[in-house]
Amino acid sequence: MRELTFSMLSACLMLLPSMVFSYATELQATLSSEELKPGEEITITISVADETDAYFFSIEVGFNSEAFDFIGIENTGLTTGGLKIADLVNHNTVGASVTRTSPLTEPAAGNLMQITFRSKIKSPVGLKSFTFSEIRFADSSDIEIETDPVGPVDAEVLEAISIMALSTPSTIEVEEGDEFFATAMVFANGVSDDLANEARLQVWIGVNETNTDPSGWDEGAWQLMTFNSLDDDTFIYEEEIAFQRPLGTYYLAVRAELDTEQELKYAGVGGFWDSDTNPSAMMTIQQQPPFRYTLAAWDFDDETLTASEALPQNMGAEVEVVGANSISYAAGASGRAASASGWSDFDPDSPKYWMVTISTENLSSIQVSSKQSSTPSGPKDFKLQLSLNLETWQDIPGGNIEVGNTFSLGVLEQLTLPELANNLEELHLRWVLNSDERVSGEDPVSPTGA
Repeated sequence: MRELTFSMLSACLMLLPSMVFSYATELQATLSSEELKPGEEITITISVADETDAYFFSIEVGFNSEAFDFIGIENTGLTTGGLKIADLVNHNTVGASVTRTSPLTEPAAGNLMQITFRSKIKSPVGLKSFTFSEIRFADSSDIEIETDPVGPVDAEVLEAISIMALSTPSTIEVEEGDEFFATAMVFANGVSDDLANEARLQVWIGVNETNTDPSGWDEGAWQLMTFNSLDDDTFIYEEEIAFQRPLGTYYLAVRAELDTEQELKYAGVGGFWDSDTNPSAMMTIQQQPPFRYTLAAWDFDDETLTASEALPQNMGAEVEVVGANSISYAAGASGRAASASGWSDFDPDSPKYWMVTISTENLSSIQVSSKQSSTPSGPKDFKLQLSLNLETWQDIPGGNIEVGNTFSLGVLEQLTLPELANNLEELHLRWVLNSDERVSGEDPVSPTGA
């Protein structure tokens, strides 16, 4: 009878090891912060409250995938130096586990793992829950440690300016007196997707003479921008910044403030200001070039020697030929051209030339353009000269002309005259024959060459 009783007790002990050695403990989940802004990270720490022979722990964490991205897992506390693994089970659940590689010297309470998420830049605002399931906790003998369910924890995603940029080109060139409208874009989650919230944001454009961190710019460098439009879920602003600003180089940045943040944020080209990746734009205001007037021009389309276009003081100015035969008309570079023969018998002391007389009064930086062509037996070499009195003539630098039998060869293009030609009541210009060479062949210019 005693042997039977002992045998039955042994059998019971062998059948009930988990009842004798398993135990329950409390798990806790805490957040590194209960509030966060878009782009900020939040860490969930899982810990055991009772002294435990902790060795292996795994869990699934559910999260709002519209609001958060999973970043990673770390061993901590009781599992420091151990192994870890975590990955997405599906789009809104992370499976994570940690394990020691050797038993604890003695049971202890403490942290088991940390799981990190980052709030998305365009995260919806409001309370977001993290939930926990599929928990397995084991000791160094691989005996299950019973736990109560871990309740959800909540974090609130706050409204914040999460995207902003100066949307102008990085380099801007403006002529003095012209306008330039700087543009900026601002996205604040939970705010800028609704046009009714426009008044909740203030946006300024900064124009500064030195390229420094815009957060240190003088208040006088900033001016409020004007709301322009709602583009998808982003507010667009603009403001004119160049008109009546002095010549020079300026640096542009943008700043903004949301009523619930009450914190100024700064941006350069492409995003939040950074001297390397998102710097200030550079605007150069250049001196406006002088106004250009056509003092006098001849196209001969009406087969007249009078200027076809002129300022009032040059109305009636005519082309004349000296030393050659009288003028007729021929096909020109486009339309008609004045033509003359009789260029043979070259004599520097008895020059032959085309000439115009014009007024340059109150004007400066005088330029001359002309196109010349000859028949094959016509004259090849001319040069441009000026005179103030029709007695003394001065060669104009760059004014040598080598004529061909097409208008694409003998061309003067905006040749600038010496300052001597500025602001004159009368300026005489002549295209004077400079040799006896003809356009084609070795013979001198023919009397009929035109």
